[in-house]
Amino acid sequence: MAHTLAPYLEVIRHTLNAALCLQNYPSQVVERQSRPEIEFKDTAAVILKPLVIARDENEKCLIEASVNAVRVSIKVRQSDDTEKLLCRKFASFFTQRAEHFVILRRKPVEGYDISFLITNTHLEEMMKDRIVDFIIEFMEDVDKEIKDLKIALNTRLRAAAPKLQQTTLVQTEICGTSGAIFSHAFWARQGLDPMAPFGTIVRVLLSFHLPTVRVWESGMLCPTVHFHS
Repeated sequence: MAHTLAPYLEVIRHTLNAALCLQNYPSQVVERQSRPEIEFKDTAAVILKPLVIARDENEKCLIEASVNAVRVSIKVRQSDDTEKLLCRKFASFFTQRAEHFVILRRKPVEGYDISFLITNTHLEEMMKDRIVDFIIEFMEDVDKEIKDLKIALNTRLRAAAPKLQQTTLVQTEICGTSGAIFSHAFWARQGLDPMAPFGTIVRVLLSFHLPTVRVWESGMLCPTVHFHS
């Protein structure tokens, strides 16, 4: 556990231990039903005020408690667009498999990334301490996984950048229905300015007497030509 994250997670642990004192509560609206009051809000008297535990506005935890259910929502720190994308994909991966996690809510609370819903039925089947440990470990792991994925992504991008720069040379491939991309060097050998009107470039290409030449203009500097046999 990171030293800076420890106090934040410790407060969440103590709050969950206090909030997870649940019992069965029959609905006051629907006869012979017992449903999570924090979700349906049938009886306002059995719903406690929500509690927000936050390190800052970008990393916080919302705990909403009632007599028979507790909803825990987590907002993961996202410092840039890359982390936002990774967090969205990471959360989507888990929410699509919510039935395997039992207490995971399929749709998070608005403004948060991941939500859990714990009812009195869950406490009858599982140990409270184990549920709290699972949530705390999940918060530790999701932050670590996003950081590791970002490092791996940046490493791959740094490795790919030099290879991409090497593709500025002429790349010509004429085989069946494959295409050919002509760069400045190609136009220089033909004695043609690449900034010339596109119609002039087309006439030069057609003078090669290649079978069925089709031309699409993808830019004045480097048009793309496709050859079809």
